[in-house]
Parts: sequence; structure tokens; C-alpha cells
Amino acid sequence: MAKVSIIIPVYNAEKYIENCLDSIIDQSFKDYEVILINDGSTDNSLDKIEKYSLNRKNFQLFITDNGGAAAARNVGLDVATGKYIKFIDADDSLYSNASLETMVSIADEYNLDTVIGKYHTYIDLLGLKIRLGDAGNTSVLSKEGLYQIKENKSVPFKEMPNVGNKLFSREIIGDLRFPNRYKWEDLALVPALIARSEKFFYINRPVYSYRIGLYNTSVKDALFADDIFQFFEVFEMLKNNLGDVVQLYEEELKKLYAVHGSLKYLISSLWINVTPNEKRKIFRDYINVMELMYPTYKDNELYREYLRLPYLKLLKKHVDLLIGNFERKSNIDELKPSIEADRQLIKRKAS
Repeated sequence: MAKVSIIIPVYNAEKYIENCLDSIIDQSFKDYEVILINDGSTDNSLDKIEKYSLNRKNFQLFITDNGGAAAARNVGLDVATGKYIKFIDADDSLYSNASLETMVSIADEYNLDTVIGKYHTYIDLLGLKIRLGDAGNTSVLSKEGLYQIKENKSVPFKEMPNVGNKLFSREIIGDLRFPNRYKWEDLALVPALIARSEKFFYINRPVYSYRIGLYNTSVKDALFADDIFQFFEVFEMLKNNLGDVVQLYEEELKKLYAVHGSLKYLISSLWINVTPNEKRKIFRDYINVMELMYPTYKDNELYREYLRLPYLKLLKKHVDLLIGNFERKSNIDELKPSIEADRQLIKRKAS
């Protein structure tokens, strides 16, 4: 039984998977198992990971039909035996050969369920390689050290819910799994894992290299339409995953809802691939859901803080003009047929 289970979903990553796996093999810490899930790749990814797995007893390879990263990670969680779980995306890598040893030694020293490090981010797009370094760091923390969750209740919900810069114990994950076929699936699980931990350690150094490429999620968000209504369902999943501690985080959940919910439709206004009239209807329905589920979201302090950012001020003016006045619905059931029609429209336009 290995101490760390490293779970890697692989889908059409032939250009990057060798760099990813080499960064693991080069680690100073060796007590790990690598769980590779080939998620229906149509390129040469499978050939490459088969070669890596062939003569390495601590490498396991699973072949599945394409089900998305969440489903692939869940396959890995179901077979993982390690005390700790480390997720790595196939087009990313560990930052240095000490990354794993650093995270594991800290987790052991303080008996932790969660360790968080920094990202080193770089853009690899259309032949351009731009290193963002700290500019691409997604953590809200800046001081390295041990944190008690009860004294830092906002961190699980302000911290970006990415998995790459984090190490979790298998015990804290338990039977929780990522929701399949959902956008923002990390948001349903990662904040809950941090919140359910009694304490965590923040490493103020890069532990993970995050590559932004043409088909990276961040770029796809900016180029292609998607189902913005999934946010509401993912938010409810997060509340369910918090379990017994959900009531302790009521105020933090309201802040997360206000910021993420509003940002989803504000930013979507820039890229969603529909006509202005179609967009107007979709966003009116979206705001109706916001106000029905959380009527006071505009009064939230974090929401107001975000809207003071210059580009969001301009964006909100644009969206307000686009949407105009509209009828507020009285309940969710009244909205459901309209939302389903919106989803079908977005799906047709995105295909």
C-alpha cells in the first residue's frame, strides 16, 4: 500500500502526458502509486501511458469510455489505497522534484487532512509560452503556516476550488465524489473538503505547474458557450457535501453564492454564443433564479466589493442595459420550463 495515490485523468494529452509523468518519476518522495485513467482518448495518449505503466508496479492503468475528468477522478478514488490523495491533470505537472515530499511531510508533521500550496501558472497558447508565475497564483492566502478552520471560516469558500495545488487525506474525502458531467465540478467538492478539515497548512511556494492552453477550461470559458445554469445545482451539491458542518458556514455560503452566481452571468455576457434577444431572455431567467434562491444577494458585502472592480463595473452596466426591465417570477417551478428551453438553445448554439 502506497502512502500517496496520484490520480491522473488522461484525455487526448499526448503532447503533455510524458512531461506530467516524468515530473512524478523525478520526485524525491517515492512512496506513491500512480492511477492513470484513459478517458476515451482518440490520440496516442493511451500508447504513451501504457509504456510508462508496463514496467512500473506502482503504476495502474484503467481504460474507460469518455466520461469527463470528474468521472475519471472518481474511478481513481474508488481504487486508491494511499493515506493521501493527489490529483494531477495530464497537461500539468509537479513544480519541482520536492513538491510531493514537501506536501506529505507537512501533512504528516501536523496530522493534516488538507495541505494547500501555490500554483506556478504559464500560458502555452498558439505557440506562445508566457510564464505568469505568482501572477497566476489562485490562493487567497499569503502567509505560510498552519491555519485553524474555525478561525478562518472564509478560506474554504474564497480559495479557488482547483485540486492541483492541494493534497487531501483519503479519510476526509471518504465516500464523497465529483459530480459527473457538470461544469465547475471542483466547486461541489473542494470547498467542502477544506471546510470539513479541522486545520490546514498553506505553503507559500509553488508546488504545481498549471498550463493554460487552447483547450484548457479557462480558455474554453472565454471562447465557447456552456450551461451557466449548472452553477445553481453545483452550489446545492456543495451544501450537501458539507454535511453536518453546513450550518457553521451559512454566511460564507451566502457570500460564495452572491459572488460566483453573479460573476457567472456577468462574464458569460461576453462570450455566450446567442443573439442579443436570446441572451436577454437567458439572463433574465438566470437573475430570476438568483433572486428566488437568495433574494438579498445584491446586499452581500463581498458582492459589492467585487463590483467595485473597474472592469466589473463596466460589465455590469453593459449587462443591465442588455437585460432591461423584466417580470420577476414567483417560484422556481414557474421558471423550470423556461430554463430548460434556455439550456437547449445554448446547447444548439454551442454545437
